[in-house]
Amino acid sequence: MHAFQDHPAPFTHGGATYDFAHLASTVLKLNLADCQHIVAECRFKSHCYTRKPGHDESLAGLVTIRDERGELRVLCPVRYHLSFLLVGWISKWRAQPCVFGKNFRHGVENWIVVECREHQRIKVAFSVDKHELLVPGIMMWIKTVHPYDRSRPPVAGRVNSIPFQVLVKTVAYTGQLPRVKTRK
Repeated sequence: MHAFQDHPAPFTHGGATYDFAHLASTVLKLNLADCQHIVAECRFKSHCYTRKPGHDESLAGLVTIRDERGELRVLCPVRYHLSFLLVGWISKWRAQPCVFGKNFRHGVENWIVVECREHQRIKVAFSVDKHELLVPGIMMWIKTVHPYDRSRPPVAGRVNSIPFQVLVKTVAYTGQLPRVKTRK
């Protein structure tokens, strides 16, 4: 069922057609302050269009998809529709505050909470690393996108976040994550 980059081949379910071509790996030029730019190769994980099934939820009638680690997930039309907005959002994140977090299962992750057209707050989780070929550049993995339910991240503030442009510029030039100020 997988066609490319671990995303499913196009299919129809419940009268709707699902095509994942918009989640193909893409290269973006991120414009930063002072006319600087960073090149970002973006890759998208299956959690951008799937969700974990509920504990007692029946899988009958649902489209099941295994993620990159083999975990059983189900197609989520809400996340699927939000995934179409990702590339446009990423290119406008310059001053957006990123919440920095460590997750023992997923490694270092950053979160940005964006607001979409309907004034709904959306969480986007991602990780970045220095790109080996694109200079100055980053490799960015978009791990998930879904309506922000306030579970995580906390609200971005001075002690737990940094601007997106500081994150990508520091990683692109040093290969290191910038330090987030902590309370004394």
